[in-house]
Amino acid sequence: MLSAVFRGEEVFLVLLAVLGLITLTGTHLALRHRTERPLMWALGATCAVGILAVTLWSSGPTGPSGVCVVNRGVTEPFSDIRGRMNFAVFVPLGLFGTLATRRPGLVLISGVLFSAGIETAQAVLPFVGRICDTGDLIANAGGLVIGTAAGTVVALARRRPASPAALRTRHVALGATGLTAALVGVWTLGVTPWVLDHVNARTDVIAADAEQRTAIREALVEAFGSPGAIGFGEGEDGE
Repeated sequence: MLSAVFRGEEVFLVLLAVLGLITLTGTHLALRHRTERPLMWALGATCAVGILAVTLWSSGPTGPSGVCVVNRGVTEPFSDIRGRMNFAVFVPLGLFGTLATRRPGLVLISGVLFSAGIETAQAVLPFVGRICDTGDLIANAGGLVIGTAAGTVVALARRRPASPAALRTRHVALGATGLTAALVGVWTLGVTPWVLDHVNARTDVIAADAEQRTAIREALVEAFGSPGAIGFGEGEDGE
């Protein structure tokens, strides 16, 4: 599955691996004497940087900028491979973020804002070549919730609460408020929502009846000389 998704992107995968290694090593070295859990912080930072790299990697323009698909189907994002991958990549972010901070509420709020920022960037930056879709935000939030819940269980099992000095609540609150205001401003001024009932619409295939199949055969004979020329009717008796 992954080979099909990333086919032709081998250079990007190598760069992503190098970027992840640099982030992991650099963050761990920078925090090893400043926090009790430098490895968890480093793993969380590596997840965040990896998500940014994957979601904002430019593959060329794919559609109009300044628009975002608003999917009314809340559960639909979990029904296809893209939604499940979006879900999966945010699970470790929630897990390591919670293990690093011991503050699941903070991780959830920060993670949702992080995902919203990514979708907003995809909407307003035409060179990114990605499509803004609220379904991605829903899938990301789902993975974040699962990862945060798992991190909370592990943290409680270890009985190691957050250190009051580890994070300054006031600074975090100001940062979250500022980012929220910025996102609201961008959406108000520069993003047009496209509201759809379904994004991954499916059309059920209905088998042709005998009369329809006869008409198809006649059309193929007239066009190609034989319906078997394009494989129609192969495997049927008398054909």
